[in-house]
Order: sequence, then structure tokens, then C-alpha cells
Amino acid sequence: MKRSIAMLVLFALLPAAAKRKEPPPSSTPPAPAPPASATVAREADGVRTDLTWDGPVLGWALPKDPDGRRTLFVLVGPPPDDKPEAACSVAAEQDTHPAQDARLFRWSLDRPDRLEPLATGLSHGRLDAVTSGEIGRERLVLVRDGAIDEVMFDTDDGKPAARSLVRDAAIAGTYAGPRAARSAADADDPGLRLTVAGELQSFGRRASGDYGLTGASPLPIRILPGARRILIDTPEVNALGTVGSDGPLFATDPEPIGTSRVRTFLITPDLRPSRAPVECWARLPGPERVLDSGFAVMDGAPVWIALTMSAEKLSVFGEKALRIYGLSGDRTRVGEAPRATATTGLNIWQPAFPVVADLDGDGHDDLVLGYWKGLRRSIAALEVYRGAGKGQLGKRHDMEIPVEEADEGFLSFGRDADGDGRPDLIVLDGSAALVFPGSKERVSERPVAPAPSRRVPLPAGRPRALSANVMFAMGGGVTISRDDPGFGTPRPIDIDGDGRVELIFAGNVSGRGRISVIAFRGAAGSLAPASAIQYK
Repeated sequence: MKRSIAMLVLFALLPAAAKRKEPPPSSTPPAPAPPASATVAREADGVRTDLTWDGPVLGWALPKDPDGRRTLFVLVGPPPDDKPEAACSVAAEQDTHPAQDARLFRWSLDRPDRLEPLATGLSHGRLDAVTSGEIGRERLVLVRDGAIDEVMFDTDDGKPAARSLVRDAAIAGTYAGPRAARSAADADDPGLRLTVAGELQSFGRRASGDYGLTGASPLPIRILPGARRILIDTPEVNALGTVGSDGPLFATDPEPIGTSRVRTFLITPDLRPSRAPVECWARLPGPERVLDSGFAVMDGAPVWIALTMSAEKLSVFGEKALRIYGLSGDRTRVGEAPRATATTGLNIWQPAFPVVADLDGDGHDDLVLGYWKGLRRSIAALEVYRGAGKGQLGKRHDMEIPVEEADEGFLSFGRDADGDGRPDLIVLDGSAALVFPGSKERVSERPVAPAPSRRVPLPAGRPRALSANVMFAMGGGVTISRDDPGFGTPRPIDIDGDGRVELIFAGNVSGRGRISVIAFRGAAGSLAPASAIQYK
């Protein structure tokens, strides 16, 4: 009945609509989108700031002040429509003279609604923060093709200017996130590290007082011949933090040697006198494939955490095996046996997010494997292995939390988001970022509360977070690839130095830069000291 009345009203209005004259088209073109903007959404459980630009984000960094506060700097390219296509006749000239049309912006969590333009005419590259002479203060650098420039703010006219610190043809300014966005160990590293073919280069303050190359550690290389060119492959380098008195410690990505051994290298680039990388070998219990792995410091020693499956028998619904290895030199190349082994609840297609932390305060580090499970619905699962000392593990406890419309590309456990000093679980559902607060008791069995205490809406237009693809070969092999969409995957970083992490989404959507920052509401009372938790 209501539908019939609505139709009658519609037909009654049609004649009047036909007689109404349309206004003449406006000769005024629509206003162009602003080159940059900051929009603040204040919610009950936190504040989200959305930063947008008319051009792509080329790089971003978070230099830290002595009080622990970080300021966000963003390097932005020109709008996509305004960048002319290079003609073939001048391509070589453009390669010789790279574009200098990037813009620099500054943003602070103290004034979230203000996005400050600082400079124009900068070279394309990526931004990062390096330690300066003043204790606790970091300065902004621009890593571009062939050089590392310092961005100075104490010029006579008050405008930022770039001053060349290092010139080297091997330096590449390709896009990469800043150290603070990769891991806590990377954020605490005092030096700037660059990986080139066959070397890990370290830059910092030299004995002469100037800034430059302080060391080069050799890295293994693989030569992969192709039909038209030869590819030289150098493994990625992972920061582990400072262990003992040797300074920052790094490990190369593990390299399988057959199906029974795995090799990696430990590097201490700041050790003086210098020491060659230590070749470490791990011996698998049987023919196995490594599906997931990560490095950590467990009970004061570096370890390699691996999740494997049989290399001889493919079981789609089989459970991954857990292996923990100590990292030490092995000239025999036989390989060290695992310190701890277990059968997990993870299937092949379920990537793990491992965390090492002393949850119960007994002096022994525990291991937590976070992952997503469930076929019909999403379940955030935490497998807790209580530490028994010296890398050994005790009984496993499982906790499962259903999450509606979860974004299964992201799961973060181990960082404090609400300021109570306990590790929280942060996940994304279809519309918001959720915080499940850390438990006060029985943390080895139930590390977090079963219900969220914070819920802050996500930015609009965000793609899905880190995704994993599993491909099965006809011969029984399996390949797992992961794709990071940038703006879709948040990075937990403590921006204001209060011990609580914020979430930073950074990347490009349709060729235009976007960064969103979520700051969660803090807990009542004073803040407890942040626990020293390592995360991958």
C-alpha cells in the first residue's frame, strides 16, 4: 500500500518537473582539490587524523627528540596529472638530472589539525632519521639516488635546506618505510644501514667528526642467470637489537640448503675492531620446508624461530611444526639441533605473528604465536608457550577471540596501546581498529581480555592489510608470497613517547598520498613503564 501511494505521488510530480527549466550550466570550473589537508575525527576511544595530498608519498620519517617525542615528516611528489611524460629524446637527460619537484611537510600529534608545508624543489627519494651528536635527538635525512642529504632547519632564512652528507653511486633512493616503522630493534638502531649488492653499509658519525660511511659488512650473494640479464641477489637484513657489548646485531634472511639445513649470517657492523659475519647453520629434524620464520632475542640470546612442514608429504590441513634455534658460529656446517620443538595449531595458509616477551614476570621469556583461523568466521588465535629458560618452552595454552569481518592481514600483540603497561592485542575489523587489553592474571593462559576496550573507526578507502597467497605445485611443492599494500597495513609506533603505540597507515591510493594516524584513549592513572617486548 505504501509503495502504491509513493508511485502516485511520483507521477503527480512529473508534469511540474517537466515544466521546470534547468539552470544554465555554470562557467566556473570546480575548485581544485587542496594540495594537502588534515582532518581530525575525535571519537570516544581515540582520535584519528587523516592526512591527504594531491601527489604520491615518496617517503616519510619520524625523527625523535630527547624527550622521546617524534615529529612526522612527509616527502610528496607532484600531482599525477601535472607530471609530464618523458619524451624518448630527453629520457637520458632526465636520468642524468633527476626531478627536483618534491615537497616536504611536517605534522605533529600535539597539533593534529595542522599540516605544515616546509619546502619545495627537493629531490625524489626516501626519508629517514639518524642519530645526531646530541644524546637522544635524531635528525632528518633524505636518501636519494647517489647521495644522502641532511635536511637542515637552522638556515638563515628559516627555510629547510638539503646538505649533502654522503655521495656514492651505489646508494639508491627507492621507496622504503623508515626504520621506526619496521621494528622496535630498527627504531633503536643508532646508525643508518643500506643494503647494496654484497654489502651492508653503515653510516654515522666518524672519528673525524663528519658524517659518512663507518663500515661495510660483506653479505652473501647469489647469481641468477637469465635469458637477457644476470640477477645478483643479496638477502635482506633483519635487526635484532643490542645483545651484550658488541652493539646492534643483525641477521640475514635464512637460506635453505636442501631440505635439511638452513644458513644465516650474524652481523655486528659497529664492533671495533671489525669482525666478519658469523655463519650460522640450523639442522632440521627431517626433510622440511620453512613456511614462516623470524628472529628474536630470547633469554638474552639471539634465536631463529621457524614454522615448517614436511618436504616429502603435502598435507593441506596439516599443522605447522615449531622450531627454535640458537644462533652461533658453526664451521662444520652440520647445523645446530633445535632447542625447542612443538606442533602448532596453524595450517599451511595461516601466517604467524611471533612475539617474545616475559608475560608472567618469572625471568624467562615466553613465546606467543598470533594468527588468524576459521573458515566461516574469523578468529584471532594466540598460542602461548611458557618459557622454561635457555630457549626452552613449556606447555602450550590457546586463546581464541572471534572478530566479525576481520582484516586478517594484520594482527599485533605485544605493544601497549592503552597505557597500563601490559601487552595488548590490536586487530582490524570491517570498520574499526580494536584493542583487547592485556590481562592482569593468568597471562600465560589468557594474555588479553576476551572483549575489546577501545574501538576507533578506520579511514575510508583503505585497502586490505598484508595478504598472503599460497600456491601448490603439481609436484607437491608449496610457495607462500605476501603483499604489503602500504596504506592498508598499519604500523604500531609510539609517536609521543608516552609508552603507548599509535597506528600509522601510510601509502598511496590512486597515485595520491594518504597517511592516517590513530591515537587510542589512554587508561586512567599514571602510565606504567613500557615493557621490553620484541615483535616482528
